[in-house]
Amino acid sequence: TAHLSDHPSLVQPKLLHLKAGATLSQVLVLNKKAKRITVTAKPSLIAWTLQHDTLPKITEFKSGDFVPGYIKDFQDYGCFVEVPNGLVGLCPKACLANQFVSNPRDVYTANQSVMCKITNIDTEKERFLVSLKHVDVAGEETMSGPKLMESYFKD
Repeated sequence: TAHLSDHPSLVQPKLLHLKAGATLSQVLVLNKKAKRITVTAKPSLIAWTLQHDTLPKITEFKSGDFVPGYIKDFQDYGCFVEVPNGLVGLCPKACLANQFVSNPRDVYTANQSVMCKITNIDTEKERFLVSLKHVDVAGEETMSGPKLMESYFKD
């Protein structure tokens, strides 16, 4: 249910209006693992995905790329961000915000949509590091700032 909107405050109102058999205009399969499929209706993830013929593999990403995602999980040392192709990157505490953050849950919520900047990639282990610092992701070419706000209002 957290994947109904980019903005966490809009999920509950949308959920109240969603009935069995309802049709969503656009959804995206984020990943398929074993017997579980994760789908989303988040406009930021769908918009980014529609710009690509196929979703990039980890070998196609490079340091400095901007990718939308959502907060998947928290640890004491940072949080994990899942991007549209099902890959999950770590955002260390030092890269969560422009200022020091002692607890990632003080800044982000689970399933919150974010724009991240890839800072380091290990293609062999299929792992990568990201930054969520505003100074790193607040460019015109990214889905942040005004563009991300626009997706909230389209929602």
